[in-house]
Amino acid sequence: MNKCDLFISAAEPSGDLHGAELLKCLYPYALNIHGIAGPRMRKLGIQTHYKAEDFNVMGFFDVIKSLPKLIPLFNKVKKTILKLNPKVVLLIDYPGFHLRMAKALKKAGYKGQIIQYVCPTVWAWKKNRIQTMKQNLDLLLTLFPFEPQYFDSTPLRAHFVGHPLSKTISKKELFRNKDPHLLAIFPGSRKHEILRNLPKQLKASAALKKLHPQLKIQISVADTQLIPLINKLNIHQYETVNPDMSSTLMQNATYGIATSGTVTLELALHGVQAVVTYGLSRVDQFIATKLFNINLPFYCIVNIILGKCVYTELIGTDFTSLSLLKNLENLMHIENSNEIFLEFKNALTDKDNSIESSQEIMKLM
Repeated sequence: MNKCDLFISAAEPSGDLHGAELLKCLYPYALNIHGIAGPRMRKLGIQTHYKAEDFNVMGFFDVIKSLPKLIPLFNKVKKTILKLNPKVVLLIDYPGFHLRMAKALKKAGYKGQIIQYVCPTVWAWKKNRIQTMKQNLDLLLTLFPFEPQYFDSTPLRAHFVGHPLSKTISKKELFRNKDPHLLAIFPGSRKHEILRNLPKQLKASAALKKLHPQLKIQISVADTQLIPLINKLNIHQYETVNPDMSSTLMQNATYGIATSGTVTLELALHGVQAVVTYGLSRVDQFIATKLFNINLPFYCIVNIILGKCVYTELIGTDFTSLSLLKNLENLMHIENSNEIFLEFKNALTDKDNSIESSQEIMKLM
């Protein structure tokens, strides 16, 4: 057996979560596994060379400020991988860092196999990444069923392994008895998202409650550090729900307002009728549409997967408290939407993505 069979790079919290589930499926193969790991992976005993916490930066300006730290770290990781010379390098998400790492490894003469787990959003923007990926990757594992088609014309093999949430949220959630008067608000997981979305979401919700006094409104808190900010904006003092109860809130809510993100996928799997918002300044909207050329039929992942409007999207200048109110009012006249959510659940499939991914990794061993 090689000194190192597999090197896993999980340099952010979501990568650590995916990596931990993969490790559970890979350990029965008695592999020698090293890597960059977060607390979940370290708890499972991976031979850790670097901690994921040292790499986790968000946003353009944070990345710029962190370059003096990230560039030396990047070079150290590259040297570590080349020295270990694993049979396979598995890069989890974090495409800005990992696609550069794949290219650097190939350029330095690494002859092993390189896998990217979680496809970058090349279907939305940065389509030039497809060229980089086909040149430097040996396998791409995707979480969404529509992603492999973007690589059909390339030699890179892209394999849909299923989404983790589809495995953990069963179809019975669609048929659970819900509170017909509960509206849940999911304002986002980052400060700037909450500032741009929650005030309008709350204004529309308050207006809706005047029309429907029996309505109960609860706000999901994605991170407890965001509670002071949400409380400051929550002038109506609606009940807040902590992160560990987010799933229960989705199980109980009939209606929802969600800032665009992965949460929309969870809401659809729970059968919640929702309106999706994403607040953008006029400058940001101009940059996105004109400079980055991001012009998609849909932006919500639920709508993208099914190729039709499941959740109404209010993006940028289309998002006002009045437009949100009108669409929420429309939601309350939909009698049953289980059929469309069942279609969505079936599109994601019930694949166990960790098992599926581990089997694909072993094929390359």
